[in-house]
Amino acid sequence: MTVKGPRASRPLMFERNRAVLLRPSRWISLLRKLVNAWHVLFLCLAVVLLLIALFRVDVEEGGFLHFILWAWSRGLFVLAVLSWPGWFAFKLGVVSCPCCGESFAEKAGFSFLVEPRCVNCGYDPSTISRRGDF
Repeated sequence: MTVKGPRASRPLMFERNRAVLLRPSRWISLLRKLVNAWHVLFLCLAVVLLLIALFRVDVEEGGFLHFILWAWSRGLFVLAVLSWPGWFAFKLGVVSCPCCGESFAEKAGFSFLVEPRCVNCGYDPSTISRRGDF
């Protein structure tokens, strides 16, 4: 089995040196947390807006609740601008696993959340280890 890209001429081998894996693992972990946080915060905002509509809470303009909803929606817009390209990078296979060199996230299927482990080798960038490693 061979790898596409810069390692294409070499057979698939797992990188085990933690010093080599540290920098790309931090980047992948941060990007995954950013992508997943946006979806969770968007769901929370949707629930809050649904509860406001359900209980018919009067949101007066210039009030505290109005300001909180305004700030939350603007913050979610900024997070969306940052996280959606990251989500597409994971799903299109642009982000590769630093351990095996293959695509980090699953390309097939449609899920909003990015898994915490590589789908090919099981590498976890937050712990910098694979399943079965000591």
